[in-house]
Amino acid sequence: MHVMSEMEIEIVTRSSNLPDLGEGDFFHSREMFVITENTPLHKPYMLIARDSTGQIVAHMLGIVIRKRIWLPPFMYAYGRVYGEGVYADSSDKQRVFPLLLERMTKIFRRTFCLYFEFSDLSTKMFGYRNFREQGYFHVNWQEIHNSFLDDNPEDMLSEKMKKKLQLARKRNVATHLVTDPDEITTFHKLTKKYFRFRVRRQTPPKKQFIQFAQSANTKLFASYINDKMIASAVCAYSGGNAYLWMLASKRKTYFTAHPDAAIVWHIINDAYNSGMQRICFLDAGLPIRPNSYRDFILDFGGKPVTKYRWFNISVPWMNRIAHWMFNS
Repeated sequence: MHVMSEMEIEIVTRSSNLPDLGEGDFFHSREMFVITENTPLHKPYMLIARDSTGQIVAHMLGIVIRKRIWLPPFMYAYGRVYGEGVYADSSDKQRVFPLLLERMTKIFRRTFCLYFEFSDLSTKMFGYRNFREQGYFHVNWQEIHNSFLDDNPEDMLSEKMKKKLQLARKRNVATHLVTDPDEITTFHKLTKKYFRFRVRRQTPPKKQFIQFAQSANTKLFASYINDKMIASAVCAYSGGNAYLWMLASKRKTYFTAHPDAAIVWHIINDAYNSGMQRICFLDAGLPIRPNSYRDFILDFGGKPVTKYRWFNISVPWMNRIAHWMFNS
């Protein structure tokens, strides 16, 4: 236990030891913990903050992921946290978050993570001073948010996207939920091939996709043409919002300029019809031009949102260079 200002931080690494965390953010939930626990090369760490009476005031889920590579040492680990955790009261955030951040950073260092990352924070400036004190550097990152509060999805489409979707319908592109184990195998292969040469993106093991397909808080979607899968996507649902988590497709030359247009449109409509307030595209890349993927997503009518992603490299001199490059 770590005690500071009458606050205790408990570290839980087995789901059998998790207390009742109630309902809340899927990315910091018991379910996400169990999914991670049952995924090869993934290790969950749930930090639980209790006040002097023993009541839980906050919790944060961090994930250590081990990735195989072709060069020695043939494997490395990195740490990931989505968001800033869950808090019983908004006033606790500023007081408790620095304690959780400090402890999670120590866990990532102790587990020999090459680097660790906090992404998808609620606001751009959240925890700015705390991250800097722990040696993190920030990188501007782009998200796209489509709000359903004022307009329906069809009214937000650009003319260019309407033509893409018309072409998809003409080619008889069909999109549906993926639940069958054999189909998940194809889903995994397509996603893995798409992310193979993308340095920061790792395709989860197939076992994790199977668990996502069984969850009430995540969905797998796939688009087909002539019985061939051309696009795959994972969508998470939390706090009244939908989150496009992973998106992959065949090469653009496969049948049209954007074989993933139909699947994104299907996901947007699914979120709208399910009563979600908005859909968030979590990874639209760096806010630089040109960015064809971001322009593609913006054609669905969303608004760009720039946030910080915070990184820390465990090799001190590399971290100093990265800090100089991004934060000078």
